[in-house]
Amino acid sequence: MKVQSDMEVDFKLLNMRVSFRWRTLLNDTVISEFIQWSTPPFDEAPTVIMIGISAHHMLQANGADQKIFEKKLREVEPHIRMISDRTKVIWLNQQPLVETHKVNKESLVHSAKLEQYNQAARRILK
Repeated sequence: MKVQSDMEVDFKLLNMRVSFRWRTLLNDTVISEFIQWSTPPFDEAPTVIMIGISAHHMLQANGADQKIFEKKLREVEPHIRMISDRTKVIWLNQQPLVETHKVNKESLVHSAKLEQYNQAARRILK
């Protein structure tokens, strides 16, 4: 199993399906998944969804713009709310880095910046 991959686990005794989604960017594909889960029939939606996306939004190649990240969070938030009565959605914070990872001169991924993205996710998805 790849570390950075999707994983679905069915717990038949508990009547529960857990879905871990590995996505590098919060984009239209991710939003479409939430729209699908919030549209009947609801049997497609997992019981628990674990998702967390932030660090790749900091890379210059992806725009390095927290405003884009926040805009996409605001787009997906209503769909998360729509499924929240039958699906538990857990947003995973990006963990701090041990050292600064320099991507290029214009874009740094570092712990303080990760925390800004984590705070934005907590604020928008509260």
